[in-house]
Amino acid sequence: MAVLGWSSDAKASADGGCMTDWIVSTAGFNGCNNSPALQPGNDTRANMLLMLLDNHKVAPSSGKLVIAKDDYDAAPFSPFQPWFETVRYYLPQTPPQRYGRGSRCQSDESGSAAFVRAVNGARGISAGERSALVSARTAMKADCSGAGTSGTPMDQLSASLTSAEGKAFGAYLQGALAFYDGRQEEAQSQFAAAAKGRDAWLKDASQYMIARAALNEAQDGLYDKYGYRDREVALDNAKLKTAENAFNAYIKNNPRGAYAASARGLLRRVYWLGGDFPKLENEYARLIADPNQDIASLAEEIDLKYLSGAKSSKNPLLVATMDLARMRSGGEFGGPESCCSKPLGAEELAGQADIFRNHGALFDYLKAAHAYYVGNNPRAVLQMIPDAARQKEFSHVQFARQMLRGEALEAVKDRNARGFWLEMLPGAKSENQRWLLELAIANHDEKQGQLARVFAKDSPVRNKIIRRILLTRSADAPLLRQQARSATAPQEERDVALYTLLQKELKSGAYKNFLTDLELVQAPPLKPDSDSGYFYLYGDKPTVPLGIFRSTVSNAIYPCPDIKAVATILAANPNNAKGQICFAEFSRVYLEGGWDKERAKDELGSTPSPLDARPYSRLAVFQRLIGDRTVRGNDRAMALNLAVRCFETSGYNHCGDQEIPQAQRKNWFQQLKREFPNNRIATSLNYYW
Repeated sequence: MAVLGWSSDAKASADGGCMTDWIVSTAGFNGCNNSPALQPGNDTRANMLLMLLDNHKVAPSSGKLVIAKDDYDAAPFSPFQPWFETVRYYLPQTPPQRYGRGSRCQSDESGSAAFVRAVNGARGISAGERSALVSARTAMKADCSGAGTSGTPMDQLSASLTSAEGKAFGAYLQGALAFYDGRQEEAQSQFAAAAKGRDAWLKDASQYMIARAALNEAQDGLYDKYGYRDREVALDNAKLKTAENAFNAYIKNNPRGAYAASARGLLRRVYWLGGDFPKLENEYARLIADPNQDIASLAEEIDLKYLSGAKSSKNPLLVATMDLARMRSGGEFGGPESCCSKPLGAEELAGQADIFRNHGALFDYLKAAHAYYVGNNPRAVLQMIPDAARQKEFSHVQFARQMLRGEALEAVKDRNARGFWLEMLPGAKSENQRWLLELAIANHDEKQGQLARVFAKDSPVRNKIIRRILLTRSADAPLLRQQARSATAPQEERDVALYTLLQKELKSGAYKNFLTDLELVQAPPLKPDSDSGYFYLYGDKPTVPLGIFRSTVSNAIYPCPDIKAVATILAANPNNAKGQICFAEFSRVYLEGGWDKERAKDELGSTPSPLDARPYSRLAVFQRLIGDRTVRGNDRAMALNLAVRCFETSGYNHCGDQEIPQAQRKNWFQQLKREFPNNRIATSLNYYW
């Protein structure tokens, strides 16, 4: 019986598509970033998971922590993944994503197998009874539609059962049929009769199913066909209490029964349905202390069923999870969530000392985190968290403490901030901890104008995504050229550097430098319908398409040479109309596309490259050519044509960021038709947008 399939939207994350923030730590929550260091910006499930790992003494270097790899070279657990991507870096299997309340029919297959095993091993029934029981259960097909069509010939079966034990098994089948057909009161009666049998499994399963049927009866009508709560249907508290008593009776009588774990899970569901959060907390406290729990699923369930409604707690891990959420600033999906709608004050936090009496390191971290994220007082952090960077291995809480201290050093501009990160590296035994430290070092070097240190031969920054972001967003021409020519850099990094250098040289008008650096391209030309060159940063393609710089944009009404010839024309005369138009078309086909976002000032890659000082806009090129009366013939016609097409189909400008009134677009269209009535460039355009 699955016990996590309860109806509620996750209050801690948004697992849909989004872009991550490459920030070392943050109090802003958007559902896309999870760090191996505790912090307010983490999904609450990720913070809970980290603390559970420490609670169960699972070290970051433990073989239990499985790092998954994929073609994207696996962004690490931090800070690049939403929750369900996060978990697979820590555990061999990602827990299934369950929404809605599940179905009573989900246990049909396993229940059938268990019944057949029990019948085949039971004493006191004849071979004929055994065969009839197995055939009847195999023929039963659970139908939870409520139409009563689970169907099996029970009258015929009853006639073939003559022994007391056989009749008890028959009563169990009658109960199962009623259970799956939605006749829960009848199911409880039949299971009660079956529980009088002598077989151990039959007694155990029947008592368990009495409780399940009682719970199903209590929640009858509460959920629609999609598994979502119908708020207009009232909960029957008396029936819910009956279910609670039945589960407690089963657990008391069968503490090690085959269904004890499921019964406890369903008892938690009873508490959740009834809003009994103190009892629910007691159950979670027991599970938190159990080293045999699936901690990822436990973190998921706590988030969905406890944090979404609890107002307070006395368990240190639950309180810490709530505290961190209450330290959040407003994020993409809002500020503090429903479990923690009231921001956390320093006085209230200090009053939690007794709760954390056996978790001093965690409590000190929470107080320091509050000082940093809420109080904006990094100097207080340096007083509260001693320097312990040089450790053989960090627990997850220890790692969070030292990461916070490092962030405080950065905030006060301590000259040893970089040295502190370097001192932490030997103790970062998991890949995800190391990657976060590499991000901190890279971010420090970028913000200090020392980007070349990231790409030095002895650089500790190895993560290729971190290096790729800095190359594509912040590196200047000399650094890009250095990496493109490097004999020691991986081929992909050399290709990324060269691609970035060439496309930025073209867009910035450094045509002579482009022609010199173009000699490094060995790739063959790409066809115009190939993918643009932008995809490699966020896409899943295996190579960087340097072949675009050997390519030509085909256009029957306005032929262009290859990009080398275009650059040669523009190097001689940057104002050449044909050269500008041909490059604009090349840019449209090969250099544009993909999606990105503006970077926050403390995010990796937020420092713009000098090569990006002059943003390139195709529409601005066309506007200049249209306004230049010396531009004539096909060049002028093509400039007008392409200016109109910048708004093709949608009416939005996809050639730049200018806002052009529709009246102006209409004017360009009419001007084209008026000045070039018989030109193919004009006749090929039938609309304006």
